[in-house]
Formats: sequence, structure tokens, C-alpha cells
Amino acid sequence: MKAKVLTFFLVLVLAFTSVGAGQAQFGGSTWAPLVTTRRDARRIRRAHLRKTLSAPVTFSELGVPTTPMSTATLKEVLPKMSTAPALAIASRLGLHDLAGRKLDNLYRASGINELVSADREFWENEPSMAVNPLYPSIVVVFNHYYNETTGGPCRAHVSWDGGETFNWNDWIELPLPSGTGDCSDPVVRFSPDGMYTYYFYMDVYQVGNSEVSDIIMQRAEGTDPTTLVGLPVKVFDANGTNFYDKEWGDVHPHDYYNSGGNAGVVYATATLFDAGGGCSIVFNASYDYGVSWQYDTANPLVLDTDADCNPVLQGSRPIGGNNNFMMACWYDSHSDGYLGGKFNITCRAHDNLGSPSLGTWSDYFYPFLKQKYEVSEWLGPYDKYHRWRATMFPVLAVDEEGMVYVATVADDSSSTNTEAGNIYVGWAWLDYTVSSLSSWTKQAVDTSGGAQGFPTMVAHYSGTAKAYKLLIAYNSYMGNNKYYKIVYRVGTRKKAKKTMSFSTSSVVLSDRRSQSDYYFIGDYIDSATDGRNYHVVWTDRSDAYNKYDADDDVLHAVIPMP
Repeated sequence: MKAKVLTFFLVLVLAFTSVGAGQAQFGGSTWAPLVTTRRDARRIRRAHLRKTLSAPVTFSELGVPTTPMSTATLKEVLPKMSTAPALAIASRLGLHDLAGRKLDNLYRASGINELVSADREFWENEPSMAVNPLYPSIVVVFNHYYNETTGGPCRAHVSWDGGETFNWNDWIELPLPSGTGDCSDPVVRFSPDGMYTYYFYMDVYQVGNSEVSDIIMQRAEGTDPTTLVGLPVKVFDANGTNFYDKEWGDVHPHDYYNSGGNAGVVYATATLFDAGGGCSIVFNASYDYGVSWQYDTANPLVLDTDADCNPVLQGSRPIGGNNNFMMACWYDSHSDGYLGGKFNITCRAHDNLGSPSLGTWSDYFYPFLKQKYEVSEWLGPYDKYHRWRATMFPVLAVDEEGMVYVATVADDSSSTNTEAGNIYVGWAWLDYTVSSLSSWTKQAVDTSGGAQGFPTMVAHYSGTAKAYKLLIAYNSYMGNNKYYKIVYRVGTRKKAKKTMSFSTSSVVLSDRRSQSDYYFIGDYIDSATDGRNYHVVWTDRSDAYNKYDADDDVLHAVIPMP
């Protein structure tokens, strides 16, 4: 009997120690090291040489000023912010230029009255979208709805027929707790069980002579996204002092589909610009559908920080994978300067829902190593309209098998040429090996002429193809970057395999040709899938024949999954 027990014990030990050995398996006991060889260590040349790799800290531990930003500091920070809130603040401060571009030339002309969100007097852009996973006929598009006279709210529009039509009566304007602020950076997601709709957005407002912003999460019913549930929650609370920017929210879909778990898990990240001129990537999580949050909303977890925002840290996104794994990634301008050389996409992962009481965070890791060249501030150089640098901010997706994908945009040769950007994607199993450089596969998705940017990705298993599909939609600029179309490409990966093949040519989603405007047509587009259909939403300017016409509109396309 003792021999049998001993044999059983040894089998268990061998079983547990072997978990994680296969690429498609999850488990292990510790995070993989930051680098795997001396050669990797020499190549990486970490951007954060002044920092010691350590466990994340909370914002209160950083010792930053607790008074609002001075006007001088605010003006220095403005060019590092996302464009929509920067424009609103510049207008309130009475500034005549932003990031080297005059603001006095902006005006509006006529627009079209159709599509998802279109109006002759407003400009709509930065659209996000989601499909209810249990009721795929319910589709939500959430976007800016800006006007110079009435301020900047955000509206959500609902389709009840799977995105075929959007009814103007089925929309809601999201509340701003400040009562006087502007909404920005709208993001929408459904809980994996379809119970709730989550709206994430910025509330940008004045405190005295300074500007602050809170990150808001407002819940709505999953079966009726126009019916709000409860009051808006401050996920990141500026506490009258700091400025939270470029937030993103996401959920844990595939754990729910595979095991029924983590239906109520919600993640949020943002960039915090503090009153001392520093910048940090901050994180928060909820495990009860957004009712309560893991970290004090005025004292969130800090995943990365720099005291003088050099390098610049911006554009973070979280993603939930299988078996409680999650990760967050962001743009890092690297130690060679902002928009002046190469850059990193920096990530950290957590093995148990982002909770310090349940698991641990990995060290920093870099899916692309040091990326090619940064793109320029403006799309160009000859057609320097449409602020372009935010196209480097990473986008993330994860499939049912636990493969996580990170995409970014970089320039092959310099930051000032007409080509102006190619799309790259990296992928690895989201488990204990994800922080190892050798676990990542990298590939260029589109390096054709013109410029490609602002990608959005979804990953899903196709029963018809018996393979995992990665769909990447993006803006494709042609004609020396004078106009753009929305296109997509498809990656295919077989079960339990890491190799992936991409379509050799892009598919045009819309044949409408759009011209960039003088300043801004949005910092991202978005996409979703219900497994049967592929949805993409984007900013359209095909009715605008003048770069000074800021009347942007929002379009949506739905096609069968390839």
C-alpha cells in the first residue's frame, strides 16, 4: 500500500512539474526571466535604466506633488496627451497652437445624415464597439460627439439587428459626474455572460486654473445598452490634482466560455500625468462586474512610471486570457527621446487576475524588443495633417486557446519619410512563459506603400476553417497619404500550433475614400466578433472635401467571418 501511495505521489510531482512544458499548456511555478541569453540582454538596452525592476507600487508611494498642475506644467504635458482632451484644454486655456499646429484654422462644413453617427454640426470620431456575446443581434457603437458650442459628450448607439442598421432613437449620452466636463476616449465592452454593458471614458474638467480628468465606468444592461445601471464610478480618481488619460477597459471572455469562470472580471488601465510632470501607467480591476474595485481609485496600482516623463509612457491596454492570466502593454518612447528614434512596446503580465493577494506580476518584457523607428507627430511629411503618433500605441487580442497577440505600427527607416508606418504583430502563449523573449513570434503584416495605421484586432476560432483566425483592420493611406481606406487582413493558426500564415493582400471594407482633416480624426478604430460575423467601426470623412472641415462621421461594417 505504501509503495502505491509513493508511486501515486511521484506521478503527481511529475505531472505538476511538466505543466507548462508544452507551448499550448498553462502552468508552472515562476515567471520566466526577463531575458534568456546574454545576447538578448545586449540587444534589449532597456529604456528604464534609472529604475530598479521591482513589484508594482501604488500611486501614493511615488511621492509626487499633491497640488494641481501649474499652467506651465499643463502646457508641457499637453502634447503627450491624447488629442481630443488636449484640444479641449487648449481651447479653454486660450492657446493658439498645439504640438506645432495652429488651432485657429478649424471650422466645420456640411456633412451627411446617415450611418451610425453623423451630424452636420458635430464631429464624431474615436469609435469603439462591442457585440453582446449571448445576444449577437445587440451591437453597440460608442464615440465622441463634439461641438464647439455645446462641449464634448460621448454617445452610444445601439443596433438591434446585428449591426445592419442603427436607429437614431436608440442612443444614450453618457453622464459626466463633473457636470461641466468633456467626454473623451470612449471604450465599450460587454461582460462575457452578456449581463452588462461597460462604458469607459474620460471626464475632463477644470479645477481652479488647472485641468484634471477622472476615468469613468458606467454600467448598462446587457440586453438594453441604453438603460443605465447604477451611478457612474470613478475607476481612476484625479482627486482634484492629476490628469488621467487614454484609458482602456477589457474583460475575461474565454475563461467564461471554457469554464464558466471570471464573468464579472473587469480590467482598466490609463496613463496618469501627475502635477510634477511625470507619467505613469496605472491599473485597476474589479471582480464583481465593476461594483467595487481592487485598488483605491485615487491610489491605483502603478505598472510603470517615470518621474519626468522621459521616456514617455502612453496608450496602455489590458487583456484577459485563459486560466486567470492577464497582461497589459503600453507605448514607451525609449531612452533615445520622444518621437526621435526607436521605441518599445512594454508589457507586464499577471498570473491571477491582477490581484496582489492572489498572484504576482512579471517583470517588464518587450514583445518586439526595441521596435524599428517611431512614426512622426503628423502624417507626412508632405501632407502634415492628422495627428499620427498615437498609431504606435499597442492593441491586444487573445483567442480561446490562450494565444495573445500584440500589434503596433512602426517606420522601417526613419521618423520623417512619406511611407510613415507599417503594421507589425507579435504573439505568444499567455502563460508563465510569456515574459521570455524567445516565446514571442514577430511578423510584419503590411509593409506596402503609403502608410498603414491604427490597427484593431479580434481573434476567434472558426469551426468552418477548423483554425484560429486573427483579423486585423486598419487605416490604409495611399496617394502620398492624401486619402485612406479601411482594409483588413486575416491570419490563420491551427490548433496547438504557434505558426501563423497571413493573407498576402488586404481586403477593402469600404470603397469610400476619406481625406485626413487639419488636426484629428480619432486615435483608434475598433472591432468585434460574435464568432459568425466580423464587425469593424471607424471614422469616415468621405463627404469632406477640405482638410479644414472637421465634420467627421462614424461608419460600421459587418461581414461573415472569413
